[in-house]
Amino acid sequence: MKPYFKPCLLALAGAPPGAASMRLLAQVLLAAVSLVLVACQPAQKSPHQSPPQMRVLAGSQGPGASQSAVPVSPPVIPEVAASLETPAAAQAGDVMDDPAIWYNRRNPAQSRILGTNKQVGLHVYNLAGGQLQFLADGRVNNVDLRYGFSLRGRTVDIAAATRRDDNSLVVYAIDEGGRVSKVAQLPTTLDAIYGVCMAKLDNRFYVYANDKDGRIVQYLLYENDAREVAARVVRRLAVASQPEGCVVDDLTGRLFIGEENRGVWVTAAAAVAAGQFELVAAVGEYLRADVEGLAIARMKAQGQETDWLVVSSQGNDSFSVYKAEPPFDYLGRFRIGPNLQAGVDGVSDTDGLDVSSLNFGDAFPGGILVAQDGHNRMPDEPQNFKLVDWRDIVAVIQRQVAVD
Repeated sequence: MKPYFKPCLLALAGAPPGAASMRLLAQVLLAAVSLVLVACQPAQKSPHQSPPQMRVLAGSQGPGASQSAVPVSPPVIPEVAASLETPAAAQAGDVMDDPAIWYNRRNPAQSRILGTNKQVGLHVYNLAGGQLQFLADGRVNNVDLRYGFSLRGRTVDIAAATRRDDNSLVVYAIDEGGRVSKVAQLPTTLDAIYGVCMAKLDNRFYVYANDKDGRIVQYLLYENDAREVAARVVRRLAVASQPEGCVVDDLTGRLFIGEENRGVWVTAAAAVAAGQFELVAAVGEYLRADVEGLAIARMKAQGQETDWLVVSSQGNDSFSVYKAEPPFDYLGRFRIGPNLQAGVDGVSDTDGLDVSSLNFGDAFPGGILVAQDGHNRMPDEPQNFKLVDWRDIVAVIQRQVAVD
């Protein structure tokens, strides 16, 4: 018998028996004990337990009609299997965070994945999940990249990462073979730098860095007279509480910002824009806080009506998908489950993600999604990144759209 039942039984023991027969008394006591035990038993709740589900009443209608409560099952979130994974981090705890996919235009099968390790630096992986490089640049938190930056007389691709050691931006060049090298470390005015995203608008390169206090600073990246990468503040924005994930749709000029406890906001990405925000995906039915990674999937080229916005819904280990254009309709959601045949576990508690719908060769001909895995299982190891065939996700979302 559990200790927390004792006060209830002591209360019963002190009750007067009355004049009822012993048999009736036994029945009454048995019923009373059952009721009191249920009433006194404390609620046991998992930290991740879902809120109570809505109930509907079944039975005859009208006053006085008998009705019974019928529980409504929560909707099942469909799963796609992870294809493969990167090595586990060498450090324990909350370590890996944000990936960025670099597409090798000359040889798509030799594309790269940049992944932040927010304790020690930046990892570079191939499409098989193998590590090719590690850049020990400190506590880099988030990373994003763009193509075609002119630097010292040549064209390189460029990535920017937030560095929490000193609230700076680390800038990397990526050559045509996928080799990553640090080219600059730029100070910011932020006090607790956090998330980052990039844009290429009118052939100008922008970095949007955010702070835990809600501030967002837009920088113009350029090559200065010394032929070094430099940055200049061009706009300041803010949301009410902590943001992190963000993404820019370069084709439409929209900046999406994830406010972790509120939802996803959209505003104009241009430096001259006023910065009016619209909430396009609120925490609630389809998003559970924290709102984390955001990514744009180019789906018009695959025959879809609009491109897609993919959002990490960390609070229920899932990913929600929306149209990336007004009215920003919700399309569906998915979870990343295990691939037992490949010995790869599923994904939970995701921070950052990235997606590309391009052809990466035989391994991922229809595109790829990369997501951070907050709890790396099979076996239990430090965090890593999971790679998923984008075609599987598209099929799952299209089935949900067809049902609706």
